[in-house]
Order: sequence, then structure tokens, then C-alpha cells
Amino acid sequence: MKRRINHYASFKDPAAKVFNFESDEENIFRELAPSYLSHFHHFKSSGLAGELINKNFLIPFEELPDLNGTIILKARKIHFVSFPYEWTFNQWKDAALLTLKIQYQALKYGMTLKDATAFNVVFDGNKPLFVDLSSFEIFKPGEPWKAFKQFTENFYLPILLVKYFNTIGNDIYLNNMNGIPLSKGMPLLPVKAFFNLNTILFIALPEKIRSKIKDKQPKKYSKQFTVKSSLQFADKLFSNINKISQSKKQTKWNDYYDKNIDKVYLDEKEKIIKKWIGRNYTEKTLLDFGCNTGHFSKLLAADVEKIIAFDEDSRSVDELYEHCKKNKINNIFCFTANLCQPTPATGWNNQERPALQERLRGDIGLALALTHHLSISNYIPFILMAGMFANACNELIIEFVPKEDEKVQLLLSDREDIFDWYNLTNFTDSFKTRFKLIKEHTFSNKRVLLHLIKRKDEQ
Repeated sequence: MKRRINHYASFKDPAAKVFNFESDEENIFRELAPSYLSHFHHFKSSGLAGELINKNFLIPFEELPDLNGTIILKARKIHFVSFPYEWTFNQWKDAALLTLKIQYQALKYGMTLKDATAFNVVFDGNKPLFVDLSSFEIFKPGEPWKAFKQFTENFYLPILLVKYFNTIGNDIYLNNMNGIPLSKGMPLLPVKAFFNLNTILFIALPEKIRSKIKDKQPKKYSKQFTVKSSLQFADKLFSNINKISQSKKQTKWNDYYDKNIDKVYLDEKEKIIKKWIGRNYTEKTLLDFGCNTGHFSKLLAADVEKIIAFDEDSRSVDELYEHCKKNKINNIFCFTANLCQPTPATGWNNQERPALQERLRGDIGLALALTHHLSISNYIPFILMAGMFANACNELIIEFVPKEDEKVQLLLSDREDIFDWYNLTNFTDSFKTRFKLIKEHTFSNKRVLLHLIKRKDEQ
């Protein structure tokens, strides 16, 4: 009999327990508590569950019979899960809008979302999916949306912080996984954020009202909270979030392939990588380390089953995400992360949300024009790189950029050259401790591309 493994974060919701079975990598299960069954039956019988699934808002599920009289729901596992503190601006925005769309639909069927944490949403490629099947409860006329404060702290405020400060907003959320408290987050916003009337109406003013009525009986406020008024509120909030945008801004990297790379070299690299990949990886997962705007992820999307692509530059990744949406490419899972400071394990006892290294697994890795940044900018020795890549994938296509290259010289221009170990021989020898070299190509600009496969004693 397969061993049941409970999800580490499941203790937070008394309505259900989330678990999986040992060695089952395809499915995840949710056991509903008896106290929640009346809400679930309405969720299903009213047609709300089917409506949300048909609209691709909610992850599909099936009921499993259980001898104890409880209900167990079975759903497919998402291939790769990125967490909110790894999202780009438009991923944050789309996740928030999805939550509001679901709240709107739920109200139409006599239900409401009892919570609005960002962890209820998972990206399946470029599509946000709501995965918390026990978040729905029967709407009680006269009750305000009790998850609104949670929504502002888990979506509205993080979106504004990411809008103005990019991944600094993610860092703040990482340290406030239950939501960024309004008292902590609002003072961080620039003054111009409060020139927007909606910011005052949906964040600043509600916080003041809440603080005033916190110790009072809410009954005298309740008559206004009907289904109709709640629908109007959800619609206004949706419209407001939808209008928030991030200014178009060129970073150091998001125009790299347009202005900063030799076209002849790029064409040659594309041909070599396409040839090496061929049709051998159609059922494999590719990891694109330091993907930039996803030039090579887009190039290879039709040749592999799935691509997990990430970069430290969030605006570059956001361009990839928007490109995938526009062109309906749904096998690229993109997010933002710093390879030298990867997302740590978080939550209670550091077990609620696993670290990036634990989630990052693929069949073949792609690391192009990356290792000189790891070595020169971050002082990472080749031997440590080899270990990191070997833990993540069985094969690797990696590029070495020699010290005389102008890009390396640019990195060395503002620091002492203490990198006497930075050379192709040491690079190759270091990676041979974990991998076997099977292909090699030298470009006209002296950059070298290596195709490596993990040694048998490493697999």
C-alpha cells in the first residue's frame, strides 16, 4: 500500500487536508472535512465547479469514493510550481484578476471565496489556475467579503510594490507569506501611488475604517452587503487592478538580443543548438538557466515537452511571459529568480514551500552566456557550478565565454582580476567531474559550446 504524504502547508485550512501518495508524481489529493461538505455539495450541485472548469479558471478534479464517508478529490499535479515571490509583474496581475473573476462567478452561484491568498493560484505554463478546491463557501447575505483584506495584502499591495520596485516587492512578500500587512506595506509606497483615487478607496481608506470598527459590532454595516452589491464591488476591484500597469523600461538585459549581440554568432548558435536538440527531446523537460527574454526557449518550444525558464531580470522574463500568452505557447513555465541567491525553503519549520533547488528538475539544461556572470560577478568556482547543474539535470548544453571576450572584459573593468583559474581547460576539467563531454563547438568569436551528459556514477 502506498504511503500517504501530507502537504506541509495543509494544516492551515481546517476544511481540507492536501496530500499525495509516495511515488505518485502525477496527482495530488484533497480530503474534505465533514464540516465543509455542505459547502462542497453546493459548489458542485449549483454548477459553479463545472462553470469554473469550463472557463479554465479552476483545476479539473474528480471525486474518489472513501470508506470512511469522507470525500477525497483528485487533481493532476502541475508540472512545475513557481511561488508568488517568483512572479513577474504581469503574472501577479493575472493571478489577481483570476481570483476576482472566480469571486464574481462564485457570487452568481450563491457562493464566495473564504480566502484570497496568492498561493491559491498556480501557473500552468502561461495560464493561471485556481487550485484550492476548498476555498468556496455559501454566501451569507449581509456579510462583507471577509477575504478582502487578505486580497489587498496578498495581491493589491504586492502588485503596487512590484510595479514600482520590481523584485524588491517579491522580496517583501517572501518575508510576509500570509500577506504584506497594510501597516507595513503602505509606508513603502511612493507618494505618487496615493495620487490614484483607487489606491485610497481600496487600500488606505478601508484600512482606516477597519481600525475604527475593529471592536464594534458590524451588524449596522451589514444591510449593504447583498449579492448585487458584492458583485458590483468585485467588478470595480477587477477594473481597478486591470488598469494598473508597469512603465515600459529598458533594463540592462531586456534588449540584449536586439542591440548587444552579433547577428552572425547568434545565427550560428541557433543552428547548432537546434541540431543538437533535434527530435530527441520531444518528451523531455528543458531548463533554461538565465533565459533573458526567452530567445532560445521560444526557439526550442516545439522540440521539447516542457521548458522551465527563469532569469534574475524580471522585466525580461515578463516579456517572455507576455509573448507566450500572445502566441499561445503553453509549455514554457517562466518565473524570476537569482541563481546565486535562489529562493529558499520557507514557512513553518522551512517546510511549507520548498526551495528552488528542490523544485528545479529537468532532463536537459541550457546555460548560454551565463557562466562568466556566475564566475566574474559572483565569484562562483566552476567546480561548484558543475555540482549545481548536475543536481538539476542529466544533460547540459553550456557555453564558455573566454576571458578576452569583450563581455568578460566589461565585467572585469570595475574589479581586480583575481580569476587566474578562469580558462577553458579548468572549466572543462571541472565539469568532467560530474559530466561526460559528448559534443563541442567553437564559434568564430572563440566562445565554446559544450554538450555534456551526467556520468553514470552520478545518475
